[in-house]
Amino acid sequence: MAMLSDIQVHGSSRKGLRWDIRQHAQRNKDDTSQNMLLIFIFYGSLTFTLAYPPNPWWKLPTYSDELARSKMLPLAAAAYSNWPQMCLENRFTNAVLSEAQSKCNVYLKLKRQVNVSCGPLDDNDVCFGFTAVLHDNKTIVISFRGTTTFLQLVAEADLSVFYDKVPWIAGGWVSRYFFDGFMGLWYTGMGDDFAALREQYPEYEIWVTGHSLGAALASLASSYIIATNQVSPMSLRLVTFGQPRVGDVFYSWVHDRQMSYSFRVTHWRDVVPHVPPEMFELYYHHMSEAFYPLEMTIGTNYTVCYANESKKCSDGLFDPTSIKDHLHYFGVDVSEYGEYGCNKTMDAIAQN
Repeated sequence: MAMLSDIQVHGSSRKGLRWDIRQHAQRNKDDTSQNMLLIFIFYGSLTFTLAYPPNPWWKLPTYSDELARSKMLPLAAAAYSNWPQMCLENRFTNAVLSEAQSKCNVYLKLKRQVNVSCGPLDDNDVCFGFTAVLHDNKTIVISFRGTTTFLQLVAEADLSVFYDKVPWIAGGWVSRYFFDGFMGLWYTGMGDDFAALREQYPEYEIWVTGHSLGAALASLASSYIIATNQVSPMSLRLVTFGQPRVGDVFYSWVHDRQMSYSFRVTHWRDVVPHVPPEMFELYYHHMSEAFYPLEMTIGTNYTVCYANESKKCSDGLFDPTSIKDHLHYFGVDVSEYGEYGCNKTMDAIAQN
């Protein structure tokens, strides 16, 4: 499997990664239906907000750098490996994956990892996810990986996958590309595995994570299991890395009202959180963002923005066009880190 770091961006990276908003503005210049839709959203949002008020448990959560750095990132990185138990063994004690994963390592009692085609763009492009249990943390894990094809679309400023949207079970509309990837994984085994783990460990907390495309799938997964009454919002934590915009403004509002703990971690000029451009086809981020300017070593400053789109965080950057910042979080190349089993030596090097 090609790692994300294998992606090559040809030509001028800044020119190739800037979004030609004027082109899309011209495309919709005479589209009166687009204007009518915006009017509908303006007035309809009042009714929507009254119909779906913030849940009574909803309050601003406290972001944990330690949780994101030491727990969630290794779990997101593990999804890049065909043997995610290597990361779990190196970073956690008493961790359990699925029996379908490794019959020769039955002592791990591994829960399943699932691969499916990510859609029409590339038959060889595979979405991947796994479920696991961290007994010492009393946690059930759902993790998804990113893909090389998605990052190549970003590098080429290809917005084609974002035009086609589908209605979401909890409300709003989401990219069909992300929708098909998540549903393909969920109904090929991940959903059944998660349900079995919930039945076996009903008191355990749920951690959902992913990087890049995997972050988009994690966003959908967290919303889905709450919307289908499989978990209580108070028992779920969502932390993603380099997450693109997943759905429209209605999806973001619904997601905000579902979650009690949700953070999008963004590394400085990472380009992917700006894909697609804000309000392109009405795409909009959900809350909240933990923004790390420059480095991400232990003790570095970061900003938490309790907003969907905030100029005080990554949305305020003039030129967020870095593939390198997208590949690297907390000092490691995320996909390479996972491929090599979340080696603690790489951790030590990253923090120096």
